[in-house]
Amino acid sequence: AAFAGLSSAMVGALTFGRQNSLMADELMRYDPQLQSQAFSPIGYSGAAGGLGDTEDKILDDSLKYIVGYGPVHLAALYQFGSRGFVPGGSESLAVGLDYGGLSVDLLWGRVHDATAAASLTAVQNTAAPGTLAATVSDNTAYAIMARYAIRSIKIYAGYEHMTYANPKDPL
Repeated sequence: AAFAGLSSAMVGALTFGRQNSLMADELMRYDPQLQSQAFSPIGYSGAAGGLGDTEDKILDDSLKYIVGYGPVHLAALYQFGSRGFVPGGSESLAVGLDYGGLSVDLLWGRVHDATAAASLTAVQNTAAPGTLAATVSDNTAYAIMARYAIRSIKIYAGYEHMTYANPKDPL
């Protein structure tokens, strides 16, 4: 992460640069394993943090705004399209409530031209050595996450839904 910004207790924080997606921020709050890559029940292998692709968990050229008023907090993120040949970009919104020991957040987000890289099988690598497989998609996701703390006991709950679609922009 590398970002800069302005912060005020009255109007919130506005940052720009390379920073976590809103989903990654939310998972840090609501995942009982703090996004453990092996055993996390909600952050499994980082895919959830990137709204479906691990590679989009941390976003370049993104503008993030976070503000809170009493028990309510809001967050918005916009990622400008990538430089180069892939248009890309992302947008997310989150709203949450903290009341007593209860904390609940709702999140919606979309990533354009998300690219998931993967290794080739042995047979594929023989035919095309030194290359990777890639899947490009437009991902839309939403989530509801909750946590309730009773003294030293915390109860977590969450639901995520991710939809993969063919990319709008042809590559």
